[in-house]
Amino acid sequence: MVTKRSIGASLLLLGLAFVGIFHTIAALAFDSGLFYIGVVIAALSLLGIVLVNIPPDESSGDADESGGDDADEVAANGRGSDRE
Repeated sequence: MVTKRSIGASLLLLGLAFVGIFHTIAALAFDSGLFYIGVVIAALSLLGIVLVNIPPDESSGDADESGGDDADEVAANGRGSDRE
């Protein structure tokens, strides 16, 4: 599922990738010697976009550690569940 957090992170990294690409082109045009910095920024940003958008592994069971709807689960106040 796409969340607001993943969309925000993707847009931020996409903007950073465009900055890296722009700096790479500017470094080539003006021969500033900073070509590799722009390439690294763009590559890491694109890698970050990929990593942000990989869905979590469903088979590991780490996504939901609460155990679901256990009626005998002890609540934080120690009295148990208020459900009957």
